[in-house]
Amino acid sequence: MSEHNMSKEDMDEIKAFIRDVGEELAGTVATTKMEAIARAHVQEEFRMLGVDASTADGVKEFQANMATLDRLRRVSEKIGLTIILTFFTVLTGGIISLIWQSIGGGKGTG
Repeated sequence: MSEHNMSKEDMDEIKAFIRDVGEELAGTVATTKMEAIARAHVQEEFRMLGVDASTADGVKEFQANMATLDRLRRVSEKIGLTIILTFFTVLTGGIISLIWQSIGGGKGTG
């Protein structure tokens, strides 16, 4: 069909379709470019940390390191909590002992 055999409505419909397809394609290309840029930036950040994010082994090693750090953090939190609880237990026992001695409970009956 040539342009002369089409009605004005048909031509407008085809132009609108082409415009819509062009807008979708432009959006897809922009999204793909943004994703590629973001991926490159993320890989550069990992590279700066000494992580090879371009291979599965590099990612697995990084995950293992993060898991180890997480376990270390949890253990250190437990140790810190234990130290704090021990300190306050001893402190409370000392205060109770002082109070007991000050009211005469610690004196012998001799």
